[in-house]
Amino acid sequence: MVYVCCGSVSVVRVALYCQINWISLAVVGGCTALFMVAASRMIPRADFLRVAGRAIADVITGRESERQKKAKLIFAGLFKTLNDERSDVMRGIERYARKQKEFSDQIRSTILQLRELQDRPDADQGRIEELTNRVEWDTRIFEERRKTMSFVCEVPVLIEQWLFALARAIQQSLE
Repeated sequence: MVYVCCGSVSVVRVALYCQINWISLAVVGGCTALFMVAASRMIPRADFLRVAGRAIADVITGRESERQKKAKLIFAGLFKTLNDERSDVMRGIERYARKQKEFSDQIRSTILQLRELQDRPDADQGRIEELTNRVEWDTRIFEERRKTMSFVCEVPVLIEQWLFALARAIQQSLE
């Protein structure tokens, strides 16, 4: 992953020589890829910040006005990229929550069917056992998914923390 971020510096330099305004593209791509690996806890946060900070500092060079312009573009690119990632995660969480709601409705419906069947004098015991097993199994799955949801909800906050850390690295490269 270090290669991706450090290799991106060369691409940014080419973009600068060609006077392309998208100087943040490679750094953003490299830092975002590095962020995704770090977010999955494959690399420590300190290593990520060190490598990303070095890549950012390597790009933000030149006269003060050039450095300011580059810093703004890099931040804008990082903000857009990480905000898009955060939005994708939020949409996924919303979908997940909707499916959980639908699943809970399905479990309630099965419970009502089971109660109606149990109230009958000539109830089919095989069907009662089948519905009981389904309710138990579905409830277990629902609870496991509910536990996972709390972990998933941490991801947008993590993305915001990384963006703040990257913004700080950009600010430090200007000092």
